[in-house]
Amino acid sequence: MGALTKLTIDAAYRFDLGQHRLVSLEWKQKDQRTKAGSPDTTVESTTTLLREAISEPSTLSDVALVSVPDGLEPQASLTQLYYVIPRIGLTSLTRGMATVGLTDDHLVLRMLDRGDFVAQVTITPWSRSRPGEHLSADAFREAMAKVPAGNKGRPARRRGPFGARPVIYRISAMGQLDGIKVLQNFYLVAARTAIKLS
Repeated sequence: MGALTKLTIDAAYRFDLGQHRLVSLEWKQKDQRTKAGSPDTTVESTTTLLREAISEPSTLSDVALVSVPDGLEPQASLTQLYYVIPRIGLTSLTRGMATVGLTDDHLVLRMLDRGDFVAQVTITPWSRSRPGEHLSADAFREAMAKVPAGNKGRPARRRGPFGARPVIYRISAMGQLDGIKVLQNFYLVAARTAIKLS
């Protein structure tokens, strides 16, 4: 909008060489903005992060862990992360995904490998419908065609009794997103109860 903005950042951190860990971070930021027809604005903020070691829980002490057999691999369900979104219900995903957006209406997770973007999952509730009257495959394909990166794929259907097994539509499409060639998979899942993803 033609505004001149000056941003000043003064940050400092402390690293404990003895414990080999970051113990504190202070981030000071100053924004100076000017715009014709509006008052000049100056905003200053300070964010402070402190990290402190906690005492070892008794359940993780050497004595408590004696009963754990060597080489024991926990079940996958015990290492998953769970997110509760009011309109979606209970959702579980693998630990490799990090939350980058969470509201009452959607959940966005991304997988990174040493800082490189690998994949993204976005979960959004659709409008509720009566049993057997969920969105049709054609209507789903039409809606997904408006998503960035294009969509030329055809839906693959898998149907099951409504409620016992969810009705699932899938569209797979190749496209471009921010100059990067990507494969997008769109799923529409209709069921009476909350869906558990893994």
